[in-house]
Order: sequence, then structure tokens, then C-alpha cells
Amino acid sequence: MDIIKKLKNKYKIINYDKLDDENSVTVQLFMRWGYRIEKNWYGFDLGPVPFVWFHIINEFLEYIETQDPGFKILQQKVKYGQYRCYLQFSENLDQKLQDKINEEIHELENWLFSKKLIY
Repeated sequence: MDIIKKLKNKYKIINYDKLDDENSVTVQLFMRWGYRIEKNWYGFDLGPVPFVWFHIINEFLEYIETQDPGFKILQQKVKYGQYRCYLQFSENLDQKLQDKINEEIHELENWLFSKKLIY
């Protein structure tokens, strides 16, 4: 099953009226994935977002790890109300797989958007 469809099915409702503490999701993701952040990159800086984003992003990164065990996180942020995901793939990762993952990232970025997150 496609990872984004699976996540959308599991997390059907995202309540953008209830945003979590400004650092909670960022801190939780940093604690879980900090070892994957590439040197001299930001890592995570999401600001106030619904806490369910932690679960969605965490499960998505777990999926990425199964596809590319050597991937690095460059930056995960919210820009103009939309989640942005920047990763670095392993040098030996097949180009078709990179393209597939990039399509999934794009789909995830389009899903995790709300005008309420524009500040």
C-alpha cells in the first residue's frame, strides 16, 4: 500500500484548531531522529502544529528508513502553512527509488497544509 494513502487512512482528521506547544513536535522528532541530521543543517523547526503531525512525520521517516537506510535529514519545517521535507539520499540509492520517494514527499507536503499555520 502506498505510504501516504496508508497515513491518510490512519490519520483521517487533523484538527488545525488545536495546535500543540510551539516546541513539542519539534523536540519529539529531534529526540527520535536527531542522529540522522546532516552536519550544519537545521533538522527540525516546525513551530506550533497539530501533535498528530509527530506521528505522521515519524511514520513517514520510518518508511524512508526502510527504503534508504543511509538517508540524512537536512531540514523539516513549515513554510507558508505547509510542511516542507528536505532529505539527502544515499549515493548508491537507485534513481527510480529516489524519484518515487520524492513524489511521496511532495504528496505529504501537499497534505500537511493549513492556512491556519501561516504566521
